Amino acid sequence: MKKVLTNQGVTNILLIIFGLILSAVLVGMFVSSGKSNKSTPKPVTPVSAPAPTIACGLTILSPKPYQTIGQGFLIKGITNGCGWVAFEAQVGTVQALEQDGTPVSDQTPIHIPGDWMKIMHNFDVVLTLNDIPPSGSAGALIFRNDDPSGENPKSVSIPIKF
Repeated sequence: MKKVLTNQGVTNILLIIFGLILSAVLVGMFVSSGKSNKSTPKPVTPVSAPAPTIACGLTILSPKPYQTIGQGFLIKGITNGCGWVAFEAQVGTVQALEQDGTPVSDQTPIHIPGDWMKIMHNFDVVLTLNDIPPSGSAGALIFRNDDPSGENPKSVSIPIKF
């Protein structure tokens, strides 16, 4: 006697096969999650000092606030608009003052090398002190923008030590 599969029989067989496959997948996931992860550790990348935040206007990279300066020293910075725009390759001036406001250097122009028509510029200025205040005394570097119209004067002060 021959048995003929009915629709219900075929459905039952497919459900059993589907259940076995699903069970095998779940068991495989359970077994693999129990194993320890023995992957090769990633090399540690040394962390360097974060890059300075470039604010709109003037950013002084060196000297740092409260840094001790000497007779002649290098000032490095970046200008990028917001009132600090170069004209005829000059973006402003810098001057060293004692804590009481007495100048100890001339106002030194901040010249922009290369294409001064761009908005963002790196600059280097060597500032020479005329008088050297007592060692350990406080002062400031005063940066003033080049503002021929007089409508948008800007200044930035960085505290320093002599």
